[in-house]
Amino acid sequence: MKQVFNGYLHGAERVLLAPAPPEFHLELNFGVGQQPILYLPTDNQRRQISRLTVTRHHLQLHTLQQHLRWPIPESQLPCLSIDYNSTGFSWHYETESAQVSLVRLPEQRLVILGSKRPLDYRVVISAK
Repeated sequence: MKQVFNGYLHGAERVLLAPAPPEFHLELNFGVGQQPILYLPTDNQRRQISRLTVTRHHLQLHTLQQHLRWPIPESQLPCLSIDYNSTGFSWHYETESAQVSLVRLPEQRLVILGSKRPLDYRVVISAK
């Protein structure tokens, strides 16, 4: 399964996967200086959040148990790549990457893209 989403968000959200498969690969392309927010499988009420935010210089993960932050380089063609599996996920952005352990609960079924500022995006999702 491969899905492609293109669009524009400003202070809004778009559900990308519902339900999210146990394993998937996601590539997010967006404009220079834009700050997308990804909810990696979350529940409808966002009680069990896994929020990944891209800023100009950092990638930040916020869950109930973890608050992590990684420096990332500025890019002229920003692309965040994520491989999600049963034990967590790995991410890759330009020359930086990391593996993150993450517990996924059964009710965490939605993958959502959001933005508080204008965001032009292209997302490609492939289920494994």
